[in-house]
Amino acid sequence: MERLRTFGEVYDNRNNAFDILRFILASMVIYSHSYPLLYGTAHGGDILERITGFQVSFGSLAVCGFMVISGFLITQSYFCSHTLKRYVVSRCLRVLPAFAASLLLTAFLIGPWLSGMDWNAYLFSGGAENPGKFVLLNLSFNVFGYSWGVQDVFAANPFPGSANGSMWTLKHEIAMYLLLPLCAYFLFFQRRYFALFFGMVFLGLAWLNVYDAQNFSPQGRLWWVLKEYNSFIKLASFFWLGAIGYIFRDKIIHSWRLVLLAVLVLIFANSLHLVKYAMFICLPYLLLAVAVGCQASWIRKYGDFSYGIYIYAFPVQQTLIALFKTELTVGTFCLSAFVVTVACAAISWHVLEKPALNLKNRF
Repeated sequence: MERLRTFGEVYDNRNNAFDILRFILASMVIYSHSYPLLYGTAHGGDILERITGFQVSFGSLAVCGFMVISGFLITQSYFCSHTLKRYVVSRCLRVLPAFAASLLLTAFLIGPWLSGMDWNAYLFSGGAENPGKFVLLNLSFNVFGYSWGVQDVFAANPFPGSANGSMWTLKHEIAMYLLLPLCAYFLFFQRRYFALFFGMVFLGLAWLNVYDAQNFSPQGRLWWVLKEYNSFIKLASFFWLGAIGYIFRDKIIHSWRLVLLAVLVLIFANSLHLVKYAMFICLPYLLLAVAVGCQASWIRKYGDFSYGIYIYAFPVQQTLIALFKTELTVGTFCLSAFVVTVACAAISWHVLEKPALNLKNRF
């Protein structure tokens, strides 16, 4: 009988499927957003939403998957960084340049192009929807407030008032980037099982959060923390479970039979209307097992476009709708948005993101 191998024995950090999985997840977000952006929130949603009885969409599945993969890779990055300074610089260089470009292009290129306001009014009027405030508030990850739209841009779209509906997840991911080294410094270097304890705490809160949301109104939530931080609890749980996957890579068994079992459990849980609970256990193992167990390094020669796809897709989709709404179907909308977004992501990677990442070698 063949000996079972662990994640650590299977994983090759130079030849794995993390990049292609992130590309697929980012593309899933484009597809999932196509329905509300094209038809408004009253539409039935994407195929997965309808199959699961609106328990989960391709978009929410992709976001949770991103957090799992991010948890694994960011934890690897932290433990491979020689200093905390290098870790922080690396994270800033990966996240900020492309995000800033996306905000600036939305506020000062797409905005003036599609706005019905004159130039002076567009630049200097308005509160949180002022283009300058839109950039600054979002670039500071909403620490000082929120700004989802830019003046009257996209106001006539079926999904008005949002210039980039994908960026809400970034503040939660940044929070985990900061929490990880704090916990690692005070706990993990001594006993890594503290990481498992934190994971169980997050998992318990996440399950309670799901139960709370399904059984109580937002005003009647059981705990204040579940009402105020429900999104953070959910995403942090997936991130931390991904981090545990890296920390315990020498203990977790890699088995394609377990991957199949995870898929079957998700299907069975869906029939019981429990898929949101099952996702917290099954999705991290499924994604990480596929990522470390498959070799797909060939995609790296083209570049890492997944982050660019994620942050450029929403404004690209809103712009296409503003220009061509009456001529679009879901199919043509998805395809055109995918092509334009990948082109933007490719340019961003080669012109901005990759050169920015190369600067980390100076620290």
